[in-house]
Amino acid sequence: MITQKEATTNGSAIENIVCKAIEKCDRVEMDKDLFETFIMLIMAKDKKFEIPEKEKPFIYQVIEKRIKHCYTFKTNDPRLIMFLSALAVKPGTAILYLWYLQYWCKKNSVKEIDLDIFGTRIFPLGFPSEETMHKIWDSQKVNRDSATGGSDNLVDYNDAGSSLHFMN
Repeated sequence: MITQKEATTNGSAIENIVCKAIEKCDRVEMDKDLFETFIMLIMAKDKKFEIPEKEKPFIYQVIEKRIKHCYTFKTNDPRLIMFLSALAVKPGTAILYLWYLQYWCKKNSVKEIDLDIFGTRIFPLGFPSEETMHKIWDSQKVNRDSATGGSDNLVDYNDAGSSLHFMN
């Protein structure tokens, strides 16, 4: 468990604890439902998606807002956000995936991604299992100082991922 002080001062903590663990883990194939969702979204490349704000699922909103406000990679592909919503299911898992996308983008000097890049270059061989993502989630917990507050999750400390951000 990382300390709160390390979470606020170690700019590569998320890279080392979360992203490298995701990078090294075994991959599993998509189940039938997720595969069908992926294919449907890939085939809809030329269709324009506009989801009214009030119809966006909570996890979609979390992913969309985090990409806009917390990361330096970008996407203009709502299909990617839809697929991440289906893949992650839980907000915490979605945040782990988003940090991994930031890591992959920085490592590969790619500032904008879409569903095609996600499927062919970032995760061409499948995804971490739900069990693996749960273990990674547990590994990033912060032993916080109750006197100073803060989050119990390393992935909520943006400074802990500063090594992954593009400098403008």
